Amino acid sequence: MDKFTVTYKAGVVHSDAMQHAIVDLGYRPSVVASKADLRGPKIVSKMPESIRTVLREAGESGQLVFLDFHAPWCGACKKLEETTFSDVRVQKALGRFHLLKVDTDETPAIGKYFEVIGLPTILVVNASGQELYRHVGPIGAEGLVDELVDL
Repeated sequence: MDKFTVTYKAGVVHSDAMQHAIVDLGYRPSVVASKADLRGPKIVSKMPESIRTVLREAGESGQLVFLDFHAPWCGACKKLEETTFSDVRVQKALGRFHLLKVDTDETPAIGKYFEVIGLPTILVVNASGQELYRHVGPIGAEGLVDELVDL
């Protein structure tokens, strides 16, 4: 079975269109189901208070917000933490962001608000909550640093 990860710019490609393209190419996309049922309909239309607080703090400091969506059962999330996030180059690149780790099992409303459909998911948003970057799945340190430089 072929497996691959797709990285995309959220402002250019919507995840539904991406999934349709994958099917059109003859593949069957799969997403690891969460206890929080993140694939269900977006039922959280109001921004969770914790996110409003983070966005306000980021705006006051002039930073973008880096959100790391993960869950304790997610093997790829653990690998990302052990390899990519522990890399000195990544830690340096993340120094200019306001960081928030979101356990989707503990706080599913945040995952639903940002329409997280698979883990791990990395999002970068501005102080208004506008999505600037999204990556679903594993990513290496060099690839992540390259993406963050452009933001």
